[in-house]
Amino acid sequence: MNKITLFVALLLGAGLVVYLSLNDGPRETEEDATVMATPSLETVEPVQQEPEPDLADQEQQRRAAMRAEYAKLEQARNDVRKQLGRIKSVIWKLRVPPEQARAIEKRMYQGHILLKNPPLLGAFSSVDEIGREISKVDGVYGDLRILEDELSRE
Repeated sequence: MNKITLFVALLLGAGLVVYLSLNDGPRETEEDATVMATPSLETVEPVQQEPEPDLADQEQQRRAAMRAEYAKLEQARNDVRKQLGRIKSVIWKLRVPPEQARAIEKRMYQGHILLKNPPLLGAFSSVDEIGREISKVDGVYGDLRILEDELSRE
């Protein structure tokens, strides 16, 4: 019983020490708290809302370059769209074996995939990314041109 009483007394003593140490700190009045909470006008630095002219010009130039590159991408997509239409007109009345038909379908499907949900200008963060997309579209376009030539010979 003595051990339990001693343990409880130690716990109460430790709790009292912690409580008193927290309350013994410097006390602030309401006036002190409000004065400390509001900064003086001398210490407040003005917030710069407009970017520097050089940065704004660079951003405008980057966007203009991206728009120009994106226009090239749109033209490449239109070329693929037209090529798919030409291939469709070539194979309209053409009889091909099933294996060859599946190969043709697979190659044309690549073009349709690029055109189905194309990434818009906002999806790109640099001119290089648009250039990579153009190279993908040009690769599919070249493949479709070869396919059209192969079908025209038959």
